[in-house]
Amino acid sequence: MKWLIKMVAAVVLGSACTSCSSDEDSGNGPINPNGERVFSPLTLTPAEVKLGVDIKKVGIGLFQAESEVNSTAIAPKNTLVSPWNQYMFLAMLMNGANDSIQEKVMARQGITSMEEMNAYMKRVTEYLMRADARVNMSSFNGFWYDNNLSVSPSYESLLRDFYNAEVNTADFGSLDGTYTVNAWGKKVTQGYLDDFLQEEEGPFHKNYFLASAMVFEGQWQKKFTRLNGANEFHNLDGSTVMVSMMNGEFSDANCYTTDRFSKTAIPYGNGAYSMNIILPVNGVTPTELLRENAETLFADMEELRDRNGENERWIDGGVSVTMPIMDLKADATPNLAFVGAGYGSLLDRYIALEKMGECGTTGHYGLPDSVKSQIHVIINEEGTKVISATYSGMVTSPGRYWFNIDRPFICYISEKSTNAIVFAAVINVLK
Repeated sequence: MKWLIKMVAAVVLGSACTSCSSDEDSGNGPINPNGERVFSPLTLTPAEVKLGVDIKKVGIGLFQAESEVNSTAIAPKNTLVSPWNQYMFLAMLMNGANDSIQEKVMARQGITSMEEMNAYMKRVTEYLMRADARVNMSSFNGFWYDNNLSVSPSYESLLRDFYNAEVNTADFGSLDGTYTVNAWGKKVTQGYLDDFLQEEEGPFHKNYFLASAMVFEGQWQKKFTRLNGANEFHNLDGSTVMVSMMNGEFSDANCYTTDRFSKTAIPYGNGAYSMNIILPVNGVTPTELLRENAETLFADMEELRDRNGENERWIDGGVSVTMPIMDLKADATPNLAFVGAGYGSLLDRYIALEKMGECGTTGHYGLPDSVKSQIHVIINEEGTKVISATYSGMVTSPGRYWFNIDRPFICYISEKSTNAIVFAAVINVLK
């Protein structure tokens, strides 16, 4: 059977919802003699390249901050996020904030123009959904506002035009608003996530609800094989568990190593997307690596090929990857991660979201003081499903390099030409 990676991610806020998805038959690039569509990268302008770098840094910062929170907890937890999905959510929220907040957040990100950012998000998202005919990626965005209030026509147009968002009213004075939000969430996340709003906690008297969701499903170029029996995995807390594992042999893959970690990338489909695997050496934790040099960890493999620093080495000849079969669930309140990444101003529930219109300025509203998330990850010999939602009530052969993943590690899925990171994880604990 082909190994599939499936990821469903959703980021939800205060009161809204949107949606856009790719054509199942779409694909990017020419057809080779075997009838397969080959990788054809997106050509970016110099300004778009800079924007991509800045947005990637934001995503890494959010991931790093959340990993720090989870790894330093009394009981270490895994970190599972979709940086691209989180940034999509932040971008829509930023467009609703007043000029003062926009300028502050843009300065934090190194972005000089909201218009250029919106155009970039639209163009790259459309590309990501057709980059590989063997990868099914869909993006969904939504915004609901209370039916007793109004939304700015310019903000509504911006959400529709640049983020392909659905914009609708909802009755947040009754449970009807809760049912509306939850029905949308179940639909776009294919039923993998629990309700965004719990009925027993409602009704939710809020002005708006903003949400972003993403689905990623891809086939490996070469499948993995389930191994017989169980193997040891050494958790971050020092405990050892016996888990099922699988192995993949990749003759065309390469490896970059230092005295702190090893990294390889395993492609999906036509090679547009890859899962990058970073395995720390014994005695080094994933969070320590992220603290030391996150930029190197998230560098494209081609960028690492020509490095010749002390203790750096590039290895050709293929890799053999043995990794756990996993079924993981987690609940989180990632407020500290957002604040740690420099977005405290957008988490102030008393900010004025003036550009949203009446629904963003009536009463004390804005991003809630308690953001929540759900995460469910399944990895087996058939594939991987990663389901994530963030929301608020307010909202191995001779000569090959061996990767024996028997201890905490980092992995992420990125697209080759844009370097967009659609999923990232720190796996600290298995049971």
